[in-house]
Amino acid sequence: TGYFTNKLVTMYASFNYVIRFGLLILTSTFFLTVVQGQVHPPVITKPPANQAVKASTPFVVFECITYGFPVATIRWVRNGITIFNNSRDDDGILKYRIHSNIPTACSIAFPPERCVSLSDLTVFSIRQRDVGQYTCEAQNDFGVVSQSGRLSLKSEGDDNKTAEVAAPTGIALLIIILVCGTLGLMYYFYYKHAKYIIREH
Repeated sequence: TGYFTNKLVTMYASFNYVIRFGLLILTSTFFLTVVQGQVHPPVITKPPANQAVKASTPFVVFECITYGFPVATIRWVRNGITIFNNSRDDDGILKYRIHSNIPTACSIAFPPERCVSLSDLTVFSIRQRDVGQYTCEAQNDFGVVSQSGRLSLKSEGDDNKTAEVAAPTGIALLIIILVCGTLGLMYYFYYKHAKYIIREH
């Protein structure tokens, strides 16, 4: 097997040998098969998204999707430190769970885009110390690529501001509906009354 530029070339050879014993001659046979396919460094098509949640949120999930050939492996990193599956915090509580789907039957005859690797990182029991960058790192024999999503905490004031904005907006909408409804009723009764007057005269 050999690598040439962006092509992966695999050669299979089979050799037979010649045996001469008296009048008996066994001839040699040579087979050569060349299989050629594309190789590609990993490409992340769905990077981890930024997430802002409140403290004590039960969990958040970061997703990462990549492709490449040879098939890329995915590693999760937080602030430069590798995250391991089923890791626990100092209190013994489950903190991280990683679920990865790495194809095992990907062939060099396939386009690299079909050799897709997926990985989800679940972070449990969100606290202030969980804030930071969560990085998806994909690697194969031809390169490594990484992208990050940030986990941040929302303050209680953010929710209050949202409520303060939503309340006046709802009141204004209700006033508009009432005014339009009143005008519509006035027009309806005026129109009927006008028709009645015309008929009387």
